[in-house]
Amino acid sequence: MTKYDVHVATQGSEDQKFEKELLDLGFSKDKLVSRQVTFLKGVPLSSCPLIGTHMTKKYEKPTQIREDMEKVKSFMENYQQVGYVHGEITSLDNTILSSEPFQVTRPWPVQKLDAQIDNQNKKWDLHIAVPKRKMPEELERTLNFDNSGLYHIELNKTREGEVQPFRIYTMQGISNPQEGRKLWQVLNNWFIDVNAPHVEMKQETYINMFRVGDPLIVPPTVREINYL
Repeated sequence: MTKYDVHVATQGSEDQKFEKELLDLGFSKDKLVSRQVTFLKGVPLSSCPLIGTHMTKKYEKPTQIREDMEKVKSFMENYQQVGYVHGEITSLDNTILSSEPFQVTRPWPVQKLDAQIDNQNKKWDLHIAVPKRKMPEELERTLNFDNSGLYHIELNKTREGEVQPFRIYTMQGISNPQEGRKLWQVLNNWFIDVNAPHVEMKQETYINMFRVGDPLIVPPTVREINYL
């Protein structure tokens, strides 16, 4: 089944009245482990401000998305929120599970990403979710910013009836979405080859985005990907 999502993120403290409007519209609060995003070095923004509201609504069909985004934008303006709302369609989705010993049999297949703060809205993104308790040290080193250029947040996810903390590594691209799908396939193959114990990979294509105010929490984006 094709999946659609609308995400809302604001900076600063949470506004309960604003969040009530979103809850009434069908949004749910994302289960952040901490309200800090580990962003990039070497860009004007060294770390993301503490996140205020972080909420998502999921859809089976896209017919209501643009109308909801307009409503969210209006709520943000009315409650003087600074941040963004964007809609996405999940293009590729896979969960990799292996009981074989994790072993880096070949190098990480992508040159370190050089993401920058950009005024151009993203066209796609890619998420790599790994449960922290099943994260081999060598995999954590590989995905660390210093090696990969990825930033991450931590979320609680429910798997097999149990709440578990996951680290979500993310990249945002402003190139053609076909590049995002190619990157997803390359990394998916790498995780399979190294017997990653548990990795959930998702590639999403941008639908639309509204920025309200001048948000600092808009993620840096990648213009070019160099494969090794």
